[in-house]
Amino acid sequence: GSALSAVHVSCRCSGDARMFCRGWGCATQRADVRWNFPADPTHVPNMKVSHLAVVATALTTLLGTARAQLAADPQVIGWVSSPLLPASGGLQLQDIDNKCQPAKVLCTNVLLNTTIAYAGGTAYDPRHQTVWVTDGRSLEEFDPMSCKSVCQAKPALMRAGAVFSGLAIANRRRMLYHLETMPGYLGILPWNNAVCPPVPTKGGCGLTLGAQDTAGGLAYDETRDLLYFTISTPTTTGVANTLLVASANNACVPTCKLAIPGSILTVPFGAVTGLAFNPCDDSLYATDGRVTLRLQVDPVQCTIKLISTCAKQTGGGDYQGLALVPGWSRAAVGKSCVTKGCPSCPSLATTVFGGDPALGNPDFGIAVTGGPTGALAILAVGFGGCTPGNPFLCGALHLSPLTPIVLVPLGTMTGPQCAAEARIGVPVPVDAQLCGATLCLQSVALCGTATGDHALSAGLRLTLAH
Repeated sequence: GSALSAVHVSCRCSGDARMFCRGWGCATQRADVRWNFPADPTHVPNMKVSHLAVVATALTTLLGTARAQLAADPQVIGWVSSPLLPASGGLQLQDIDNKCQPAKVLCTNVLLNTTIAYAGGTAYDPRHQTVWVTDGRSLEEFDPMSCKSVCQAKPALMRAGAVFSGLAIANRRRMLYHLETMPGYLGILPWNNAVCPPVPTKGGCGLTLGAQDTAGGLAYDETRDLLYFTISTPTTTGVANTLLVASANNACVPTCKLAIPGSILTVPFGAVTGLAFNPCDDSLYATDGRVTLRLQVDPVQCTIKLISTCAKQTGGGDYQGLALVPGWSRAAVGKSCVTKGCPSCPSLATTVFGGDPALGNPDFGIAVTGGPTGALAILAVGFGGCTPGNPFLCGALHLSPLTPIVLVPLGTMTGPQCAAEARIGVPVPVDAQLCGATLCLQSVALCGTATGDHALSAGLRLTLAH
């Protein structure tokens, strides 16, 4: 029920200071897997794996290390601007969908506070599990786990007098988009985010607005390659917010203009300061800094519906930008083992690298680590969750025998004894049917093909972003 073919290999050069690249004259050769997961991995009879490209390679350096996910369920993260002394910005994380939890303070002293109501923006990069933020003037990338700055960009505003008012990441494009505004104007500019610092492109555009109108939110739809942004218009009773939808290739030619419903709230909804989009369920989150609306948007029919509202409930400033942190999980199942004929490497493990398994992430991959130097690594991929295990080799096989199992040869493990590894890139396809899919991964390292000596990793249950 599966097809296996070697069809693609690439060697990438990167000027990105966040990646380790050396050898081969450009970057260490990196194998890429191109595969389509079954739409419903639990539905065995109709399940089929197609277009699976597997390339074995010996790696000579690390391309990044596996990190814990920021959230098991999708949450919003936002840059906040605090006017209190010491006046500064910060990062806060909030679980809106799970009974509207209060926002949690992750970091303080992140850029300076802003006194311009429409200035500021936030974008989350699943490749590095980092957050791009702006206070209107500066543009900087932070690690929300360590609260350290990891990359700074030189501001490149297209219009004098404008400020950054929104940010968005396009995983599939390796692009960072910025929204800029001042009364009567908005502009959108894509940056090449494959390097650090990112480089502004020449693909920017602008729109003339009403004399008092400003733009204050930007989000990207990974599955449809669309941009969402907002225009706020002062009225005699408050603010009217309009959502615009446009192709990322033609950002200043909107295909939909939708009024954001906010008048039904007991407290009037203010000007939008941030937008975030979840491609797994088409939820658009819009905030005025104090309250976040969860909206259902259909960019084909040009319809919008209010699903729920959630107050921030935490001090430290209002949201001046918003982004979605994808929720996903992984867990080890069972334990590793090794035969006597292999070097004693009890920490052989199957793990992941390249950030979150979010739709469109081009850097995601799977690695076998902690193995014997020179061993041949083979990865087994099963669809659906891991089992308690059935006797297999020196230990237990945790992949279900009732679902298709794909074997992926990763080549020779390289590195110090019991710290050797082999890796393979698995760019996540832009397909919403993959959201929440569960895989079971397990690896074997063959120390001697003649003797059959080997090491077997524990299973790894991996649930993709949802």
